[in-house]
Amino acid sequence: MTTYDVAILGAGPGGYEAALRAHAKGLRPVLIEKKDVGGVCLNQGCIPTKVLLSIAKLLDRVKAAEALGIDVSGVSFRWPQMLKQKEAVISGLQRSMLGQVTKAGIPLVKGTGRILPNRRIEVTTGGGQRQEISAKAIVIATGSRPKPFPKVSFDGVRILSSDDLLKLIEVPKHLVVIGGGAVGVEFASLFHSLGTEVAMVELLDRLIPLEDSDLGKRLEMSFKRRGINVHTGTQVTGIVKTDSLVTVQLDSGVKLSGEKVLVSIGRDRNTSGLGLEEVGIKLEGDAIRVNEYLETDAKGIYAIGDVTNLPQLAHVASFGADLVIDHVLDPKTKRAFPVHAIPNCIFCEPAIASVGLTLESAAKQGVEAKETRVLLSSEGKAHVEGALEGFVKLVIDARKGTVIGGHVMGGEAGEVIGAITVAVTHQLHVKDLQKTIFPHPTYQELISRAARLLME
Repeated sequence: MTTYDVAILGAGPGGYEAALRAHAKGLRPVLIEKKDVGGVCLNQGCIPTKVLLSIAKLLDRVKAAEALGIDVSGVSFRWPQMLKQKEAVISGLQRSMLGQVTKAGIPLVKGTGRILPNRRIEVTTGGGQRQEISAKAIVIATGSRPKPFPKVSFDGVRILSSDDLLKLIEVPKHLVVIGGGAVGVEFASLFHSLGTEVAMVELLDRLIPLEDSDLGKRLEMSFKRRGINVHTGTQVTGIVKTDSLVTVQLDSGVKLSGEKVLVSIGRDRNTSGLGLEEVGIKLEGDAIRVNEYLETDAKGIYAIGDVTNLPQLAHVASFGADLVIDHVLDPKTKRAFPVHAIPNCIFCEPAIASVGLTLESAAKQGVEAKETRVLLSSEGKAHVEGALEGFVKLVIDARKGTVIGGHVMGGEAGEVIGAITVAVTHQLHVKDLQKTIFPHPTYQELISRAARLLME
């Protein structure tokens, strides 16, 4: 039995980062992965969807160029070529990741791991062979998978998961999206840009219900203007398949029929078969329970990424990896995960990004807060690019003046939120943003403009 300093279950963005970080710090890590390096993010999530979304955004911009005096007659897209580009990006990044693991001399064991007492792991390969690994510390980074609709399984043909949708040979003529969260709105935006007739159903009263209410309401308005059929505050009561169509029945009495149905109602965490109960690791729902240092209930065993109750985002997993390895090196290091400052980006059109508290969530925490919103249309960059839809919103602690939240719609939302995340993470005073020089013309100028309004 081989002994390592750190054994890592899962080679997604969290596990991969943990292995490299451990190696860089002089530890001896081992990676255990049953599928492909890169996890959901690289192979079925962040990267492939963003490749397709970037192409769709380019297509939209080309079509809009007619109004700018550019002849775009005959412009079309080739879905097979788009898929080929997606696969090329995935393959290139996989080679890069494997290259770094190999260069570092980190063992990559292919198989399924089960945790045993005394920080041992039994790994079963695809051929049924077994080997045992021992480690001073274990990091669980096994990720998640798409959640199916109750009593309706994914069939890969009519009723699809996000994984299935990325494998379609042809662009569907009609698509019904169940679930208006990040995954749902990204795919709705993508396929609408490609000419698909899209309908969406969301149980709660607005799209992206976990985000700032202004973001959800305005995104719904934007989607409807684009021609996406949106039903919010509506429950799906049934799904009926035929040979050629799927009909989604709503509690309002409306029936939505489509060639394909995407079920995007969340993700189930991959915890089964890990032997958690045998070593005393407890769950909260289907999430592994961790403390602020990402420690589980079992000494020396940590969990990071989607498998925990933290937001299921790749950067949450990779940041957690960094934190955990520091803790493995020195357990006295009490560096807590900054749950107050987790940025989130949604790459639909218009783009959405957020970090920290909203006015509503601040009130629930007993924080007296105030906010201001500056429209993108007040910024020169928006006029230059013809992207006038959206806003930048700042939320501050009304008593302390510290920045506690930021919410962005439109423009380069994901880039703008980065600057606000620094402010939220380090609890900067709003005057620090007001006194910061942002380059012109950029959307980031709206941050200082919002800060100035809050200072008045």
